[in-house]
Amino acid sequence: MPTQPKPLPKPWYTPPQPHERWYRDKSKFNYNSPAWRKLSKQVALEEPLCSECRKEGRAVPGEVTDHDKAIEDGGDPWARENLHRLCNSCHNSKSARERNARARNQP
Repeated sequence: MPTQPKPLPKPWYTPPQPHERWYRDKSKFNYNSPAWRKLSKQVALEEPLCSECRKEGRAVPGEVTDHDKAIEDGGDPWARENLHRLCNSCHNSKSARERNARARNQP
């Protein structure tokens, strides 16, 4: 039985390389780089608790290193004063607020 020929590759599509799996858009910050992991670990050692929960008097471990001012909004990704630790719940809430604010400001 005859088989169909394999389709030719599309010239405009280049498959992502294994190291690009999490950040395909080159303009996005690379959260998987060794430099970021090292800085994030340092922030975790300096601030083990969630900064938002700590303001409310709760002692919840920080799980995510987050930027005070988002990179998309012009925040410096490497400035230590722009970084703090958040628990997953606070990080998800803050990220949703920022996304919604950005969406409202889009034309």
